[in-house]
Amino acid sequence: MPYQPCPVHGTHQMYPGGRAEVSDKTGESMSSKYDIIQYYECDCGARHVTEGQPHEQRSILYHIYNGYLKFLGSTSEQADVYSFEVDEDNISYTTATSLSGFEFKELY
Repeated sequence: MPYQPCPVHGTHQMYPGGRAEVSDKTGESMSSKYDIIQYYECDCGARHVTEGQPHEQRSILYHIYNGYLKFLGSTSEQADVYSFEVDEDNISYTTATSLSGFEFKELY
């Protein structure tokens, strides 16, 4: 699924939004297998889950974008832990610190 331009900013402004718990359809934890636990969200609602911390100019590593994330809800009483279901084949990998169409930012 290609990345879509942000309808609010043009380029998605991705801010850390908490922790992600990602599993496949069988319930196998992709968060454990690929260490993809960093959750980012744009004002337009686009989501991205990564292994790395691109908001700190670190490599993105394993990651998965909005169109491939099925949001399941909050997995704990804390609002900053989110649960997603994915198809493992849609998990990508890059050593880049940025992606075209996305700007990963710090919360200030």
